[in-house]
Amino acid sequence: MRKNFYTTPITLLILTLNIAATIVVINNSELLIGDLMGFKSETVVIIQSLIYISLSLLFLSVLYNGLEKIKPLTTKLADSNSRPIAIFLICLELLYITYVFNTGLFVAGNNERGGGVISALFVLLNVDVLVLIFLTHVKTSKYKPIIIMLWIISFLQRGWISYFFILILISFIDRRLKNKKNWKAGVVLICFILALPFVEQIKNSIRSGEAISTQLTFFDYADSFNQQFMKVVGRVQTVSHVAFITDNINQLQNLKNNGESTDFFEENFIYIIAKKLGSADDKINTPDLLARYISPSLDSSWNVNPSLIGWIFIQNDLYVLPIIWVVLLCFLFTMLSKIIANDLYAMNMRWLFWLVFLFPGWIFQFTAVIFSLLVFILLKYTLRTKRVKPL
Repeated sequence: MRKNFYTTPITLLILTLNIAATIVVINNSELLIGDLMGFKSETVVIIQSLIYISLSLLFLSVLYNGLEKIKPLTTKLADSNSRPIAIFLICLELLYITYVFNTGLFVAGNNERGGGVISALFVLLNVDVLVLIFLTHVKTSKYKPIIIMLWIISFLQRGWISYFFILILISFIDRRLKNKKNWKAGVVLICFILALPFVEQIKNSIRSGEAISTQLTFFDYADSFNQQFMKVVGRVQTVSHVAFITDNINQLQNLKNNGESTDFFEENFIYIIAKKLGSADDKINTPDLLARYISPSLDSSWNVNPSLIGWIFIQNDLYVLPIIWVVLLCFLFTMLSKIIANDLYAMNMRWLFWLVFLFPGWIFQFTAVIFSLLVFILLKYTLRTKRVKPL
């Protein structure tokens, strides 16, 4: 990779966690961890899964470097003032926080979005992704602290604690680019990790609608911390996911081929809109299929990230077509991102998007990011003003 690739520690951390997960599973009587806790595989399958994951990461890195060599279609928006879009996002966040507070919609663990015009607006204008695009494409702005503060309030309000980890990763890359020491970010991360038991209690309270004070009762902190820490590790690692998919590939492919889940080209934001309008079949996406296969009786919006390689395995189609589709999505993402910004900061953040959304197999979410990039471009073009000086 490039010598100015500041996300290398994050990439190595993900790879290390998968290696550690492989060792843990093999030493624990081949019992899988994370979402697949309770299921068992074989040592050879587990090792194969690690190899598959490593190869998929290598494939993405080669593809990423190749796409980064392509020149942006235009640099006009990249040179424009970011102040108007920043103010727009602040107003959008305030409206979103107020709407969620009054309706209780868009809360984690619940797919209920309502059927009103305002709900439809927030589906199209995905606040979380638009904020992520701003934070990862605008290097400096005096409005960033306000946007971040409102975003933290918003995702805590809805129980989406995982966004805090993404925010820490963005801060880590930003500080490395500015040659700042990362000990502050490290302290925040350590404090957050130590607070995981309390964070989990708060998250469950928000999702269940119960008072937080009734959830923060006496409990064994050490035991709870171990459970929550392993839950985080279990979510980041994908060795167990790939091993489980490998062991059950025929059944999962049959479910997909019988119309239980979407084809690779249907797992996108446009298909969801078409399904809502009644012009497309009511099929679930791959993470939902995997979750339903693991726990058929579980009535929840819970889903399981299949990993990129696991997603390709389930899609089948001789594996070639899904891979071509992924390459196309990566191309669209990169070209749209470069229209917004193409400096060293944005270049590193693009890889972070791939690690967070694409590598774990969140293909639908990745297409939602692509859609939001287009929305961001249209908003910035509409709100653009002549750049006078940097913020």
